[in-house]
Amino acid sequence: MKLDKLDIIAMLLIIISDIYVYYIRTAEDDNAVTEVIDEKSEDEIPVSREEYETATAEADIAEEEEVEEEIDKDLCTHADPVKRNGHMCVDLGTSVLWATCNLGANGDCTKEGDHFSFGETSPREGDYSSIEYRKNRRVDYDTLPNNRLMPQDDAARALWGGKWRTPTRKEVDELERNCNLKWTKNYKKSGVEGCIISCKCKKNPQSIFIPVSGIKRNDSTLDYESGIMNQKGINLWTSTVEFYEHGSSTRKSNWQLMIYDNKGKDIYINTLCSCMNFERMAIRPVISK
Repeated sequence: MKLDKLDIIAMLLIIISDIYVYYIRTAEDDNAVTEVIDEKSEDEIPVSREEYETATAEADIAEEEEVEEEIDKDLCTHADPVKRNGHMCVDLGTSVLWATCNLGANGDCTKEGDHFSFGETSPREGDYSSIEYRKNRRVDYDTLPNNRLMPQDDAARALWGGKWRTPTRKEVDELERNCNLKWTKNYKKSGVEGCIISCKCKKNPQSIFIPVSGIKRNDSTLDYESGIMNQKGINLWTSTVEFYEHGSSTRKSNWQLMIYDNKGKDIYINTLCSCMNFERMAIRPVISK
């Protein structure tokens, strides 16, 4: 069939019309998608920085309240200080009760108490080297169950009796998560420097004071400098001993609790696995609830 000019022109118009309609519909679809995205963005993101900061602050407050309620309900008994086997202790909102004084301090929370080598149940005075410690050592590090001291090698159990013991590393770490820490240069006008650790609960919160306590190394001299900032601080034994990497070798070492005031900016609290077992430190006992 032979097409004349009018037929050809008509066909071209139809094709042009179809192309035009296609592009118009495509553009409308794109606009619709954009509007949906914009509406979703406006619903999810505050329109101003001030609103965003307010929303964030409200979320943080709500999260803190949830944590406080959880501690308040599940961890704290809100009891006043109690006496267990002749020694006072309090509930700080952790899994155990904490003694109100160090081992050997005779009930006085401002005293450092005695200093013990790891796994020894009697304090040492004067020079005490690693060689002498090995001769007297009762602890076999390779057979310690659960990587912690046996009761017969725990000074807290040996001297206070009952179920008193040296805290584990895990129990010490709970202080950082569940308690408030405040450093003081003069605790209750006693002239003693140290850290006040208190429960976060609002109902009848309890607290303990731990005085600055040094480390006795291979002589009778007390080294009070603690931590990477060389601040005067607190050093206390835990009952935990674990393997750790030291250069190309693997060693077993003892964990201690370290607390010190970071030049008035904040309080540094941490557990450290670099203590030599013959070093002598104070002990703050704990007991099960």
